[in-house]
Amino acid sequence: MLQTGARAPDFRLPTLDGSKFALKDALARGPVLVGFVKSDCRTCQVAFPYLQRLWTTYADRPWSMVFVAQDRPEAIQRQVDAHGLTMPIAIEHGPYPVSESYDPDATPTYFWIEPDGTISKVALAFIKKDLNEFAALAAGQSNAETPDIAPDDDGQPPFKPG
Repeated sequence: MLQTGARAPDFRLPTLDGSKFALKDALARGPVLVGFVKSDCRTCQVAFPYLQRLWTTYADRPWSMVFVAQDRPEAIQRQVDAHGLTMPIAIEHGPYPVSESYDPDATPTYFWIEPDGTISKVALAFIKKDLNEFAALAAGQSNAETPDIAPDDDGQPPFKPG
């Protein structure tokens, strides 16, 4: 699995909405959160609402987000519909060259990639602390206080393994 300090491999994948996501183009706008998910991953299903909250809270900031679904489009579409997801989702359904190049240990796995292509944070599973740290990164240089994307008292555990 790629670690902090590694150079993120560039990739281009089709998205669920019919467009294309290119990491190089996204990095030109700012940092990028790349996540690897599967529709049948129970931990991913717990994380989806938090990731959606992250996306909608900071959509106006200079960063990007994409989740690489290791699924058939119809399988991940069921999760999109069930959770009301609007965040960008790329499809990688065999072969898996992007997944192989990042080599995530589990799903979900997240990589925060700086505009120069360097990975500055890696996180696995569902950990509220990590989600809140991604929120702070997405907030960028804002003077506004960063709200918790994953509050302690919301009924979900602070950690769920992937």
